[in-house]
Amino acid sequence: MLLALLLAAAAAPAPGAALSEGSLGQRARLRPGGNASRPRVLFFVTTYASDEHMSYMRCQADLYRRAPGLREADVLLHVGEDEASAAKRTLQCATDACVHSSRAAWQELLSAWPMPAKTVKFSRNPGKQGGAKKAMHDALTSGWFRGYDWVIRANPDVIFYDDSQLFSLMESSKNWAVVMKCGGTQTNTDFFAVRPDRVSVDAFSEWNSTPPDAEGLTNQAFQQIYKEDAYAFLKPGGHQLGCHLMDGGVYHAARLPTCELVLDQQGWQQSFKGGIKEYDHRPMGNPWQEAWRLGS
Repeated sequence: MLLALLLAAAAAPAPGAALSEGSLGQRARLRPGGNASRPRVLFFVTTYASDEHMSYMRCQADLYRRAPGLREADVLLHVGEDEASAAKRTLQCATDACVHSSRAAWQELLSAWPMPAKTVKFSRNPGKQGGAKKAMHDALTSGWFRGYDWVIRANPDVIFYDDSQLFSLMESSKNWAVVMKCGGTQTNTDFFAVRPDRVSVDAFSEWNSTPPDAEGLTNQAFQQIYKEDAYAFLKPGGHQLGCHLMDGGVYHAARLPTCELVLDQQGWQQSFKGGIKEYDHRPMGNPWQEAWRLGS
């Protein structure tokens, strides 16, 4: 297995190479068939290349097959690498850790996702907060969002247990963004959806400044959207833990280190097998049962 991964890594595409042909914008414009009025959606997933995020990348392949809206979107994975990760990519080491952190490993994980078009971009990671801001700056200034009507931004450890509310809100022409707020001057960044043509190309140019943090800079970037009252909350008053959204069909599992642990604690492992666990301790009830009923 190790040899196979080493060979795959050696043959991996150059930095920023796509898993499928054509530029992101070209694919958005040339998507075949379907409803002409259906929005062209890019799912923008960003990671700072942690072991935890790799765990979620593995199990998301099955989860997204259950998300009818997201599984039809194009997906762009933005991997922020630190210097240690870049050194491992030379493959001069022969350990599992080296292979585990290789670019080929991220590409292999994404290739298992059910989306029709998948792309991986690699860049330098200036840190957790800086990386979250820089990912949006890279995308806007590099034109990765061109040709898309909507961009949905999330981390790998954000689980969409029901994407119907999100896509319903995105269908409204009066909405330029679907967001959650986690404070008067903070816009949630573990999840948001936005029409990219309503965001200035330089909106995240302050990515290397502290403050603002990622939530503050996103709030600043969306000021015109808020001023025009052209947005919808994913779920008004939705439950959050800090700025970790846990409601409205979206669950940010940053408090738990692996996807498998989240699935087990929230009852998904049982629902996959045809049974349901009861969870009475959650103040908002158990949305998992509503999202994935038996046979859904």
